[in-house]
Amino acid sequence: MKRTLLVLSLGLFAAGCGDDDDNNNVTKGPETCAEVIAAKKADATVAAALAAGWSTDDVASMHTAKTWVDADGVTQTATPNHTRYAGTYRDDLTTHPGCVARTAYTGTLYLNGANQATVASGIPVQSTNSAAAGYLAGFTCAAKLYDMPAGVTVDTNKPIIILAHGNSSSPNSWEEYANSALADQNAEKEGVQLKSASLFEFTADTETREMLASKLVAQGYQVYAADYRTDLVPYLVGVAYTAAPTDPTYGDMVGNVDHGWSVPIFQALVKKVMEANPTRKVSLVGHSLGYTVIQDSLRRLYKEYKAGTWSINPYSRVKDLVLASGAAHGVVNGKANCDFYETMRGSVNCEMGDRDNYLATDFGKMLNGPQDLFSVPCADGSFAYGDEDACGGNTVQYTTITMKDVKEGGKLHDEFVSESAARLNMDVVVDAADGTKTVEHAACVDNHVIAPTDFDSSGFFMDITGFNFQGFLANHFGSVRSDNGMDYVLQKLAD
Repeated sequence: MKRTLLVLSLGLFAAGCGDDDDNNNVTKGPETCAEVIAAKKADATVAAALAAGWSTDDVASMHTAKTWVDADGVTQTATPNHTRYAGTYRDDLTTHPGCVARTAYTGTLYLNGANQATVASGIPVQSTNSAAAGYLAGFTCAAKLYDMPAGVTVDTNKPIIILAHGNSSSPNSWEEYANSALADQNAEKEGVQLKSASLFEFTADTETREMLASKLVAQGYQVYAADYRTDLVPYLVGVAYTAAPTDPTYGDMVGNVDHGWSVPIFQALVKKVMEANPTRKVSLVGHSLGYTVIQDSLRRLYKEYKAGTWSINPYSRVKDLVLASGAAHGVVNGKANCDFYETMRGSVNCEMGDRDNYLATDFGKMLNGPQDLFSVPCADGSFAYGDEDACGGNTVQYTTITMKDVKEGGKLHDEFVSESAARLNMDVVVDAADGTKTVEHAACVDNHVIAPTDFDSSGFFMDITGFNFQGFLANHFGSVRSDNGMDYVLQKLAD
């Protein structure tokens, strides 16, 4: 067996990264995050990429207004609420069509209108009345601040938690779900049978299970859930709501958003929470699109800090990043959707790339750096985006969670991502002769894998009238809605 740094196979490492093992005469690989970073920087390919200048600035195209030629041959330019504005950062929150506050939070938000469960109570974050609950100066978009249960107060020794939901979703991603009218897709079996997008059949819960938001506040955490208002996306001017699936304008019917839409909202929430709580650490938990929204938001905040336009180094304040079921290295059918759809469904796939034949996109290169070197800023307490001593003396703990790759009928269990798509390749593994890999040192990141049995059995997601899609992404949500997935999130936040 040999030790390797996943994806980039380092074999024997440069001098200074380890000593000879007297027992087996095998040169030891990196043991710490700093050694992993040093070994990767010493690789010739990575060193050449760094020497050539590896940009960590925003992708230029994400600041460029979209143009196209209409049916009459006239060149048109996108306006801020037009579908073809997709793919561009909507940084002016005063004109952002999704930066709209809510008046209340219930258990029946977008694509989740039949929820009968009592979810964790909470109030909308607001910036207009400093004397009222939920006040967060300067935050004009939507977010939910969860109430503390009776008899529980906020433990200020614990980090503030900010949750980043995924595409087509809402804060309900973190909340209880129940529906006595779930459509049974296999009446021959006992219980209500549902089927996921990967054709995995399961029996839905008969009793409501407690979800992550409830578990967190019960443990004394102060918890915010970002809300990108994906419910507003289908109503943007230019969306062909009734178009056929073969029409290139089809694709936002279920509220697809992209990083240009989501990141400015989440970035603003993180900024205002940090400003309002100068002595508190913050931990961020993201699911699906929320994984890369967190990464990109922190990268942009760090750029603001370096440019002198914001006084806080975000990486000096972050305790944990828990990144679940995300597309760090592509999403299923990424290229097909990127090539075909002109809506945000297309742009988000263009940003992420294709899971099954991954080639780093400009967006991925910016976030991850050469061979993932930049993917875990401050995991060693020093290194971020090529800068040393960049962390204000703080070490950030990184965890990724995804479902184990087990193929049935040629399809992965997770409907969107694979293990290789979700993991950040900054750990150390042992390569066995049979081709299996075992993590030996988490080093810069704990890439955790849950079992195919760790799916979300609640039936959550897409219970809208006319769509028999309850539980449609049961496996994809398993990382944050299965019992084992939630337990691991809580364990990592407590470490």
